[in-house]
Amino acid sequence: KKYYEAEDATHYFFGQPDVLTTVAAAICDWLVAEKLVRIPPAEISPPLSLEDLRTSYGPATLATKLEIQGLNHVVLVSSDMDRTVKFVCGKLGFPLVKAFPVFDGAQHFFFDAGNGCHLAYFWYPKAPPSFPGVSSASPKDPEAKSAHGSMNHVAWRVPTGKLSAYRQTLADRGVLVSEVIYHDNSGGFSDKLTPTVSWASCYFYGPDGEYFEFTEQHHVFGTPEQEIEEAPKTRREIR
Repeated sequence: KKYYEAEDATHYFFGQPDVLTTVAAAICDWLVAEKLVRIPPAEISPPLSLEDLRTSYGPATLATKLEIQGLNHVVLVSSDMDRTVKFVCGKLGFPLVKAFPVFDGAQHFFFDAGNGCHLAYFWYPKAPPSFPGVSSASPKDPEAKSAHGSMNHVAWRVPTGKLSAYRQTLADRGVLVSEVIYHDNSGGFSDKLTPTVSWASCYFYGPDGEYFEFTEQHHVFGTPEQEIEEAPKTRREIR
């Protein structure tokens, strides 16, 4: 037996994550020393710096770059494919180009989103219900956050100069759509189109809570030194 004392520990370590981490590490060390478990050494690499991103991860310097020809399709999940077809075709104007059955009574539909890109949906007879704010963005959250690993939203590029007209078309077709939002190069927003605006966008939700964007891109990305302004955060910084 081995006795370990965590100084100043409270009952169940409430409010003491650091103490709990120390105790858990001591337990793991003992289990490994007694050969009761085997914990392989972790491959820990230092976080990427801003200089790393600019010199090794850009279009001209990425050593692992493949010849990808763009996005082929994005797949979402529908609870009612009939309703989805009526929304995607009737509201968004994306033609249906493929529909076929798949495993266990499910089905798969493809809609033409232009330039060889498609919006696709699965319908499953026993799919779990949507969980806004976790599996997808929530209309109640102004920041539209969703869980790690989720697909937050899909942005469709529209011809320059047509965003406002397309937004009005959506509204006329009964879609609850945001006003046009101008994304500034700094990461903030502008109240109008200026030379510092990267994207102009409007946002809306589909019938199952899928989060969509129509966008015009007004800024052509420059060099890594101009465009890459921040190093990536790690899971250790999650609050």
